Amino acid sequence: MIRNRIKHIGSWMLAGMLVFTAAGAAEGTETAQEPAQPTPATQEAGYSEIEALLEINEMGDTEGMSLEEITDAFTNGAMKEYLNEKAGFSMLYPSVFEWDENGLIAASADGKAMLQIESISNGGVKNLQIIAEMTGKSEPEAQVEYTEKSGLLKMKRTGKENAMITVDLYLETDAWIHHAYMVYPADQDEVYDPYIPYMLNSMTSSEAEQG
Repeated sequence: MIRNRIKHIGSWMLAGMLVFTAAGAAEGTETAQEPAQPTPATQEAGYSEIEALLEINEMGDTEGMSLEEITDAFTNGAMKEYLNEKAGFSMLYPSVFEWDENGLIAASADGKAMLQIESISNGGVKNLQIIAEMTGKSEPEAQVEYTEKSGLLKMKRTGKENAMITVDLYLETDAWIHHAYMVYPADQDEVYDPYIPYMLNSMTSSEAEQG
């Protein structure tokens, strides 16, 4: 489930995996145009999007690898899959986190960052838009990004007193609110921030398959 999803994520996040050419196509023509192959320029643009993540995770020499191969190598080496079969939910998270013996809280190797993932039954009542609006009003400095169509919400804010960054990632479906909660020191933002869009856009529900 997550493998098919990640190829779509890679295309979205890396910007440039597929490009379409309009050269030679007159307006109104019905002739279908074949997708152009990624050019060196689009490859370079895509690579730059994940360059920081590759360096953080010591991916090694990627010379000669295509952008898709680099993305797959990064996914396999730097990310792990979280799966809740009961709720039909999966997502990717940084492999630097290790879960405790109860599987409730994950901590980074240095113990300074923490991750929790949960799925809460919402009884068919959707609340993410309300949460996004309330957070935007009460914490105007917070980064709040809500997409109603996809049911995804990202909220990121920095504590004024403890210099800790809190990130909440949500996926809302008819039956569930899936929530990932990550906290880390503000001085480690360059380490963890690049993971956030990758995590958010890997949040996947198979609710429809469950019936």
